[in-house]
Amino acid sequence: MASSHDAIERSAPHIYLSALSFTDKSSVIYQRFAPHCTSIIQVDLFGIDHHAGSAVMTLAGHGGPVRSVAYSVDGRLLASGSDDGSVRIWDIQAGEEALSPLRSGDGEVLTVDFARNNCWVATGTASGTVCVWNVGLTRANPRRFNGHSGSVNSVAFS
Repeated sequence: MASSHDAIERSAPHIYLSALSFTDKSSVIYQRFAPHCTSIIQVDLFGIDHHAGSAVMTLAGHGGPVRSVAYSVDGRLLASGSDDGSVRIWDIQAGEEALSPLRSGDGEVLTVDFARNNCWVATGTASGTVCVWNVGLTRANPRRFNGHSGSVNSVAFS
């Protein structure tokens, strides 16, 4: 239901019926309301699975192995850095990308970190470049910090 939150919040109650088809079939909400609804469509949920009794969401999109992930301080966003040279920013509540992929052109992204204000993401690459991205309201080119003689395996904001 998290992915339908915005629609439910803005629309009439009939949206609940539409969102029910996309709800985890083992969830309390689905089990409680589905028997009362006739002819609801059946939808296979891609990326949602169960592990140890909890619903688990898979975020797919990278073209290579993911090397690093970091949550924003408020827990709403997740940044992932990959061998494909991209950084993806995910909206955890919706299970979707919050921005288009960030690419510096510096090769594999080995590490990512969020600033405490959730507006900046730092990345370190195999080519030795550190980039700091503004992921707030404006999307500018990254600030680049060069000078490492080897790969950057860790970044952190102070």
